[in-house]
Amino acid sequence: MDLKTPEIGPVVVRSNIADKKDDYYVPGELLYKYNSIYFSRALNPPEIQVDERLYYQPCAICRRWANDPECRCGAR
Repeated sequence: MDLKTPEIGPVVVRSNIADKKDDYYVPGELLYKYNSIYFSRALNPPEIQVDERLYYQPCAICRRWANDPECRCGAR
């Protein structure tokens, strides 16, 4: 029986440098610190940035962290 070692692919690295100035590229938890108005529902911020920001915030109801399986307060 011929067992081949799985081929390891190339390392993928995503740069944190953008070629244009756009708040879309800034992580939500960081962006909220210097531009909280960006997260106004009227401005319809990107869902991924909202999720990033909320991941580091305790639940407003039970005060557990977003990734705590005991927190069932959210809609997700």
